[in-house]
Amino acid sequence: MNIIYISNSIIPSKMANSIHVMKMCQALAVRGDKVKLIGFTNLKKYVLDETFKYYGVKRIFSLKLFQNRNKFSKIFNISKILLVRGNKENIIYTRYSYAAFLAIIFRYRVIYESHGLPHNRIVNYIEQLILKYNKLLKFIVISKRLKGLYKIHVNDSHNYTVQHDAADKIILDKCPNYPWPGINSLQIGYIGHLYKGRGIEIIIKCAEKLHQFDFHIIGGDETSLKYWKDRINQNNIYLHGFIDPSLTPMVRDKCDILLMPYQKKLSIAESDINTSEWMSPMKLFEYMSSKKAIISSDLPVIKEILNESNSILVEYHNVEKWINAILELQNSNKRKLLAEKAYQDFITKYTWNIRAERIMRDIF
Repeated sequence: MNIIYISNSIIPSKMANSIHVMKMCQALAVRGDKVKLIGFTNLKKYVLDETFKYYGVKRIFSLKLFQNRNKFSKIFNISKILLVRGNKENIIYTRYSYAAFLAIIFRYRVIYESHGLPHNRIVNYIEQLILKYNKLLKFIVISKRLKGLYKIHVNDSHNYTVQHDAADKIILDKCPNYPWPGINSLQIGYIGHLYKGRGIEIIIKCAEKLHQFDFHIIGGDETSLKYWKDRINQNNIYLHGFIDPSLTPMVRDKCDILLMPYQKKLSIAESDINTSEWMSPMKLFEYMSSKKAIISSDLPVIKEILNESNSILVEYHNVEKWINAILELQNSNKRKLLAEKAYQDFITKYTWNIRAERIMRDIF
């Protein structure tokens, strides 16, 4: 199939949405589809090989990036692509509501994927049109909870397809080495952004009580790093800052335990929208792919994937229970048991390739 994936993501960037679209395009291409990714960039000039390398993605699909100027410029460039690529047998795959709307105008077949409820009246109106469109092949949501919310707030009759996020199967001998400063008996890691609601406070409080272990926080922009550096006094916490996505498998492999202390109120970049109710974080599946023991907040949406056999789930705000969970995982056999079960769940259900196959199933 010929797929034009239109993304609102800035490429390259530190944002998870840009990683998602690059990984999805790779997975679609692996299954044999001819894929062209249309996105946007803040760079005056970009080098294709370096862009693919940054994400740890094979150059097996084509990539066209327009300058990121404003919404009108984006709409103009997307319209131009749809006119030039006028073969209506092409499938438009997008997470960008405005791109889906333009695809409807030009009468393309559409796969639309949502990672959250519409955030304003315009997007809500556009999504109502998308759901009524007779060439809508699939409407994908990232969690069962998001499906339920859509049925309540947007459209109760549409047939939604739930596909959680995913991760790559890791081949560590292809990952570059990464310097590691940990010296204590147990290496405990968190990889991700440092926005509000990510639970960095929980990690710091655990480290204050557990001096015998090393805690590694990987990720964050300069502003976030400065904020947390000013609030950390103990020497068993290492702030690594942001590293390229291609390096994160090696970093996760350095850890014995991986933490996911999401809080009840969780924000994303440049937005106050609380996503904790419906999210499907890539971090979760990347952790599972690493064969490491996972301790996570017991938020209902997380429990769509994790359970007591593949992780330890604790109350998101209860520091004492987080500490007890870490102490419980001093037992290497317990760590191995949980890690192996999480990995088996991942490898049979949550790779990017499996996700792409499930989405494209029954589409002819």
